[in-house]
Amino acid sequence: MSVQVIRHRNIEKELENILKEATVEAGYFGGEGGDGQSIAEIAAKNEVTRPFMSRAQSKAEKEAPDFYEKEASKKGFEVKTFFNKLGLKMVELIKKEIDTATEWAKPNSDYTVKMKGSSHPLIDTGTMRNNTDYRVK
Repeated sequence: MSVQVIRHRNIEKELENILKEATVEAGYFGGEGGDGQSIAEIAAKNEVTRPFMSRAQSKAEKEAPDFYEKEASKKGFEVKTFFNKLGLKMVELIKKEIDTATEWAKPNSDYTVKMKGSSHPLIDTGTMRNNTDYRVK
């Protein structure tokens, strides 16, 4: 997931210029989730039926200009620090979509609930949620 700016006056232009310096990505960049699948593969399969990443990206795009404006107005603002804070914010949004999936996602089938012992659509062992990360490129 990466952020594209979609609104705001001069703040939008400033943020677009800063995002030319580097890219902040959030998601899954390594690790194995079991059954020989990478965590990224597991997340991609879940995204098809329960679009938690797309939902988080949409929210990140809407919130980024205000988040930038707030951070840029702080004394001692540094772009590198902003990128890291934005990455953490993106991780937070992904985890929130996972955590609230029972409110918006298609529920697990009775068979799935019986097999995993939980009705939460996006959490089985917690490995995917716990490995949500970001990187600045």
